[in-house]
Formats: sequence, structure tokens, C-alpha cells
Amino acid sequence: MLSPERGGMGCEDGSDWRLGSCRPAHRRPRNASGPALVLRWCDPHGLFGNTKAVGKRLDGIFGAIGVELSWKKCTPGSESGRPEIRVVLVHSEASGWDLDAEAMGANLSRSGPQSQVYIFYNSVVRALGHSPKTLSDRWLSARETRELSRGLARVTAHEVMHAVLPELPHAEDGLTHSELDRDALLDGEARIDEAVAKAFQAALVKE
Repeated sequence: MLSPERGGMGCEDGSDWRLGSCRPAHRRPRNASGPALVLRWCDPHGLFGNTKAVGKRLDGIFGAIGVELSWKKCTPGSESGRPEIRVVLVHSEASGWDLDAEAMGANLSRSGPQSQVYIFYNSVVRALGHSPKTLSDRWLSARETRELSRGLARVTAHEVMHAVLPELPHAEDGLTHSELDRDALLDGEARIDEAVAKAFQAALVKE
């Protein structure tokens, strides 16, 4: 079962949010050179307003494996000219895309530069134990915002890793497991196998 969060927003390594950033002990220092990952968050329906919180969660996940994240929002004509992955938050149900009704994410475009992944908002909400209709009818509580930012970040990281590593098989546990339940989306650290982390870094360098 879930452990209560303490001290406000939790970090991806399970520690508390302090001084506006998460600083896992094993994270590569900011001044060290590491592969760069550019993600552009696209939320055309305005489903989740706290883009910054999702970005901080993702920064914790990828920073822990030595990857420097550049987190941007989609704006009209937003093209960085650099290899990037667009993360599109989708309002429609996964079943309408000929996917399993419970699917939370998909990578349906080509891999490599300018690829695109899709996150099914309603599926993530249900996986966290909430009702999409209920949440759409009112403002989110602080707890719901924390849970959604963490859940959306972890599903995004999962799909991004598949976009960068198209042949990546699902792991038996951790972030690249084929099924991420509520516990996997919220509890403890978002674990990434060391071999997968190294392959991910190598693929980013090649781009």
C-alpha cells in the first residue's frame, strides 16, 4: 500500500522536496557533461495545468541516470531545430486508438529525432484510483496534483525510453515494466535498470 507523503511534494528518489529541486545523492552534477534529452510537452486540451511539476519529476528521473533534460511547452510554431520528442497528452480513450482500454501511453511514430509519444490522460487518472469525470468537474486538490504529476511523469519516461530505444523489451520490474499500477506510479524511486540506462545514454549521444 501507499505510504503517506510527507513534507509536501516528494522527489523521485523518495526524499522530500527541498529548496525547489530534487537532488538525489547518485545524480550526475549539473556541471558534468552528459547526453541531452529535449522533451516538448503538448497539452492541446488543457488537461493538466501544472506542466512545471511534471517537468521537475522527469528531471529527477532522467537526471538520476546522468541525462540532462530540456523541458519545453508546445507553442504555435514551436520547433527548436534540435532533435526532440514531443509528448502529447491525449483526451480520447486508448481503446479508440485500437489499443488496450487501460493503455496509458503509446509510441506510434518513428523513432529518433522529432519523434512523438502519446499519453492517455484518462487511463493515467484511473490507474491512480481517480475518476476522470470527477476530476474534470472541479479543481484538483494538492494531493491529486502531486499524484498526477508523478504518474504522468513516470508514464512519459516509460514511453520516451521506448521512443529512443525502439527494441527495448519490457523489464520484469521498475519503470520499464509492461504494466505500471498505482504503486509503480507513486511509490519510492522510479527504478531504471543500469544496462537500460547506459543504452539510453548511448542512443542519445548518437542522435
